[in-house]
Amino acid sequence: MNLDGTAPWVALALLAAVLDLVARLRWGRAAGAGAVLASCARTLPGRLVLACFWVFIGVHVFGRYTVPGR
Repeated sequence: MNLDGTAPWVALALLAAVLDLVARLRWGRAAGAGAVLASCARTLPGRLVLACFWVFIGVHVFGRYTVPGR
């Protein structure tokens, strides 16, 4: 199995986790992931962006490991 394309996704997930941890440790100086997602989900354009992001991640990450022969 070729995992060359997986490393950037793992790095992105780790970066997001570290940024969320830093935001939680600074108590109010930066918004955590939950606050950012809640803010985006309040408006229709924000919900559309979140839905498009979810589809993008589904196609490029989850699809990579479920399609036979890839």
